[in-house]
Amino acid sequence: MWADAIKGGTFSFGSAEISYVEQGPGSWKMLALGADPDDEQGVDFVFSADFLTSDWKRFHDAVQYQRLFILHELLPRYGLSAS
Repeated sequence: MWADAIKGGTFSFGSAEISYVEQGPGSWKMLALGADPDDEQGVDFVFSADFLTSDWKRFHDAVQYQRLFILHELLPRYGLSAS
């Protein structure tokens, strides 16, 4: 697991103690949205400016950027195409 590799000092920045909450309270998604969107009772979400700088939003922005870069810039340089 990547968290174990970081703790063990596998990467060039050395070892570090980290924690990761996959879902529920403390997860990036719940911190960004302020509530659990999977709660069956329904939740009314209110926009907060903090959402724009949340780890959850920034991660998803980065994933979208990487996908677009690979599909529209990198692959075409080598005559490749994917969708």
